[in-house]
Amino acid sequence: MPRSLRSGFVLRFHHVLFFGALLVTVAIGTAFWTGTCDPHLFLGINFAWPDPGMEALCVAAGSALVALPLVWIWRSRTIDFLALLLPLEAINLFAYFAISTTAHKIPEEAVGILQMAGLLLLLNAVGFCILLGSIFFFYWSASAFHARLPELPRHPDLLDRRMQTVFRVGGVCCALLIAAPMLYIGTIPILSGKEDRVALLVSDSLRAGYNFAETFFPIMVGGLVVLIFRKPKRMAGPDGWILGAIVLLQFATTDRSSMLFAMMATVALLSMERRWPRWVLVLMFVGYISSFTVLAGFSSLLRSNTQKLEGGGVLSSSVEEAFYGDNIIDLHDGAWVFSHWDFEPLLGQTYLGGLVSMMPSGLFPQKKDWHLGLTALRIVGWDTENHFGLRISFFGESFLNFGIAGVVTLGVVLGMFFGIALRLTHLASVGAGGVVQPCLWRNATYVLLIQILKPLSNTSDAFYSWSLIGFLVVVWFVVVWPPPPRSHGKVIASRRLRPIRH
Repeated sequence: MPRSLRSGFVLRFHHVLFFGALLVTVAIGTAFWTGTCDPHLFLGINFAWPDPGMEALCVAAGSALVALPLVWIWRSRTIDFLALLLPLEAINLFAYFAISTTAHKIPEEAVGILQMAGLLLLLNAVGFCILLGSIFFFYWSASAFHARLPELPRHPDLLDRRMQTVFRVGGVCCALLIAAPMLYIGTIPILSGKEDRVALLVSDSLRAGYNFAETFFPIMVGGLVVLIFRKPKRMAGPDGWILGAIVLLQFATTDRSSMLFAMMATVALLSMERRWPRWVLVLMFVGYISSFTVLAGFSSLLRSNTQKLEGGGVLSSSVEEAFYGDNIIDLHDGAWVFSHWDFEPLLGQTYLGGLVSMMPSGLFPQKKDWHLGLTALRIVGWDTENHFGLRISFFGESFLNFGIAGVVTLGVVLGMFFGIALRLTHLASVGAGGVVQPCLWRNATYVLLIQILKPLSNTSDAFYSWSLIGFLVVVWFVVVWPPPPRSHGKVIASRRLRPIRH
């Protein structure tokens, strides 16, 4: 191997973006040329329910999505955001065993949902197999060529001091933007029922502000928790007050997804702060998955059916509600959409919706026509004005647009991005090579990378990606770009971090 390669190369994410765009272009062209972008290849494929083969496939795919992240957590001694994201998809797959009950909640649709559930499960199993293989291939490639991190642009003390200001100001802004819709409608959804969750979005300007707050809430919570972890006395100061305010306000809105991402960001950032014992990381991983399952059902009962919580079986009632209620139903919704779909490919329409998701509806009304969740509602014939939209599973959108070619392409492209981001995260973790101390700015950036990439599997959430990209740009200008004070110049030069070598 040439000496230049043996010495390693710097991982720069914009190179990965370029290669990913090139890969997508080639893949789409190949798909049209071979005809694999035509979903009609799968028209008429139905599976009975229950089907022993599909049940075995569900167990195998779901178990892999839990076991493999646990293995790389054990090896790297770091809990990354991706390792917490994939087990949630496993839980979505395990909901296949409850789909008979959830399907019959809409009796006239039950037959179609049960017929299509197996096909959707099969597509997701194939997609996740390709995704996991691609993650490990690109991760191994980066490791084999001795990839290393870029040197920090400023001393970590300076970066983290500026990040503390960002988290404080951002936390206050989040609190105001979350509280504003509740003050406007004069009610608190957690106390008055889930109908008021929709009422929070009646004002266009307040809805935009609330959506921005949802976007930044997870990283604000994670960053503030890390700051308090470093100096516990901050809990009694501004950091503790801001953290408590945004968590309580977001809980009052009954929006569980942002609370979930906040939990994930917090666990990931904390695991990068010190060299934790492996058994602690495993306990955190298992506790996170268990907490998610229980809280998903508990919060649903809290806002819609408190009678079930009055008995002694709160835990069992919460788990039952998580799988049999209106919670973990990506497969249910996806199978419902497939049962009404004519299998004509959308040819990237919903991905265009993701591209323009940041544009105001008044300036670009077509974005509502291209929105994935609303497109799914129109396919099943439901009202698009009073519903947030349907989620059709991780690989459902790629199949709607480009058939099996879309599933394969999404698996490879996301695997490339995730694999590189995962390698960056592990290189940045405490105890790796020449890292002298954890840098909250860099750790938060790598956590956000996974959160930015995730909406490629569901462009209904593309607004969050664009918001977080904008947030990173603002952070760069506020935290990285300003030169350090002159008095710190000599200190920064003398304490510059050494490059990481493996």
